[in-house]
Amino acid sequence: MHNGEIIGNTSGGDGGGVFSTSPNGRVLPVVIEGGTISGNEARGGSGGGVWALELIMHNGEITGNKACGNGGGVNAGQITIHDGVVSGNEAGGDGGGVFTIGDGSFTMHRGAVSENTAGRNGGGVYMESYEEDWGWMVNTMLSTFIMHEGTIRANEAAGNGGGVYTSYMMTMHDGTISANRAGGDGGGVFNSGTFRMVYGTIYGSNAAGGLGNNAARGAALFNAEEAVAQQIIITGGGAIVVTATLPTSDSTIAGW
Repeated sequence: MHNGEIIGNTSGGDGGGVFSTSPNGRVLPVVIEGGTISGNEARGGSGGGVWALELIMHNGEITGNKACGNGGGVNAGQITIHDGVVSGNEAGGDGGGVFTIGDGSFTMHRGAVSENTAGRNGGGVYMESYEEDWGWMVNTMLSTFIMHEGTIRANEAAGNGGGVYTSYMMTMHDGTISANRAGGDGGGVFNSGTFRMVYGTIYGSNAAGGLGNNAARGAALFNAEEAVAQQIIITGGGAIVVTATLPTSDSTIAGW
């Protein structure tokens, strides 16, 4: 799609605005260059705005879409966003803005994921890894999130990860994560795998309800495995819960 609009459509299953699958096992990406996908709804499934195996987005907006399942804005396996906006979307399940699972990936170059809501985990972004036991072998499906600049702001999840929920790998090269909220842990970021941050800021009003703890559990960052930080700023009351080590250099961490 070059500019243009996809607005106000509904689906009884997946893909309120766009549904794309693979003919003959061949992955054909959905490519958006400018334009708007807005006000669509997946009433019986996932991907309120877009359901696809792969999404490539240059500029453009995915806004105000709804899904009763996962991925209010986008549900896709491989996602690349350059300077695009995913905002104001709503999922009844996981991933208010963006959802991917298994061996999926999300690469964000600038742009914004903002003001999305999830009924479970990952208000802005949800990425889940898992294992399949085939009896004769275990197939491990690992998801990765790479953020180059950009903003993840004012997203909300009823569960964990107001801004971002990841279960394997998140790498942040600059950018800002702020003003997100979670009913559970990790107001800004909930990561149960490896979190690497070089430059960038996680700050301001990231809030987490946190398992009955008066001081929020990981208002900015909750990490359960490994975290590495260099030249970063993380602030806010109850800013971090890291259950492993957090090597840092040239960094500011306040409210920990």
